[in-house]
Amino acid sequence: MLQELDKEVVKNENERLQSTVKALESCHKLERSLYYNKIARTMVTKFRVIFDILYFTFRALRFLKKKINKLKSHSRKTSSTKQKEVSPTDLSDMHNRKIAVVIHLYHTDLIEEIVNYLSHIQFNFDLFINAVSDSHTNIKEKTKILSCNLHLDSFENKGRDVLPFLKAVKKYQLQNFDYICKIHTKKSLHTTFGNDWRFALMNSMLADKSRVNSIFKLFENNNKIGLIGCEELHFNLPIDPKNRKNFNFLMKHYRISHPRFNYIAGTMFWCRGKVLNKIEKFPLEDHLFAVEKGDTDGNLDHAFERVFGALCFEQKLEIKGLSLNTEKEIL
Repeated sequence: MLQELDKEVVKNENERLQSTVKALESCHKLERSLYYNKIARTMVTKFRVIFDILYFTFRALRFLKKKINKLKSHSRKTSSTKQKEVSPTDLSDMHNRKIAVVIHLYHTDLIEEIVNYLSHIQFNFDLFINAVSDSHTNIKEKTKILSCNLHLDSFENKGRDVLPFLKAVKKYQLQNFDYICKIHTKKSLHTTFGNDWRFALMNSMLADKSRVNSIFKLFENNNKIGLIGCEELHFNLPIDPKNRKNFNFLMKHYRISHPRFNYIAGTMFWCRGKVLNKIEKFPLEDHLFAVEKGDTDGNLDHAFERVFGALCFEQKLEIKGLSLNTEKEIL
């Protein structure tokens, strides 16, 4: 009887111990599960941020590449334009206007291409070129065919095309000019469509004499237009997370409280001089800009692409996009 009772006690004790062990194992599993869940949630959050940045960049690049590919059939066909002709006699007041062309000539091998485009400007203008000093002699020779007053500079290679432009604004008081053409030798070697991007921008502004005269007539006839650029590259996309901090800094620096995000991708355009008033009034220090290292985004000069449009809207001026479709009347 006692032996059976002992066996029963031992059996019950074993069952109780097994139950306790299972409970402890369950608790340990739950604890490990909570720990791994916490790590997983942290990793998911980090991956989500990284994914959002990568997705935004991919979407923007795909959108831009789609636009560029659409323009290829038009970008090199400037000789067959069918635009409405604009005679210089319709622009008699233009001889009294101050015109400036500002060029960041990083790729000096493109000087002949640039000069060919500038030959379509039929009125006298001031030409401001930033390039390495050992290229100045060649530049002087190539630009002799233009009706321009040439000014050469060799600013430090930082801030891409933006900082040299800001320096030119301050040095030459460009805000006092009537109309300004800002261009640069864009190749965007990190893409497969950099040259097409440049052709699209340049052709929208300087394709031929008719196109240039049409732009001047738009400015002369509508004082609400502040900036003119390529319609197909005129975007209103959200700020890339990598540029948001720099963009907010620039809006605060230039006292712009309600910015709009319209911009010309590639930062080439015609604008009125008064759009640059705040750039001259509130200069930026050189050290804020990065030395050129081939970065594709995230620096102050990248965020500056949006500033020119914001400066327009802040003065209640509009951005006018001109289509590269040469059969489309633009007046």
